[in-house]
Amino acid sequence: MIITQKKPLEEVLALVGEAKTVAVIGCGLCASTCQTGGAPEVEAMKKTLEEAGKITNAQIADELALPPVKIHCSILAEDAVKAAIADYRAKQHPAEQDAKKE
Repeated sequence: MIITQKKPLEEVLALVGEAKTVAVIGCGLCASTCQTGGAPEVEAMKKTLEEAGKITNAQIADELALPPVKIHCSILAEDAVKAAIADYRAKQHPAEQDAKKE
């Protein structure tokens, strides 16, 4: 018996790297049984990115229990998260990013 386990998004993104497409190869049932690469999974990843993009420095400061003198760290963290998401999206859809620049 094979037991599958969902990988964390960060691990999947690290494995995929800058690839624009990913092929899932199996017996025809493996991918559907494990629910990999289908529309629901793509939507789940999209939702995860959208939720991460809504994070605020106040939420970060609260979660990390930062003292007031370290609030600037939460601002930097919020900027870094949003920049990473923008970079990821730009690499996934470069034509859309080019159109926005014009």
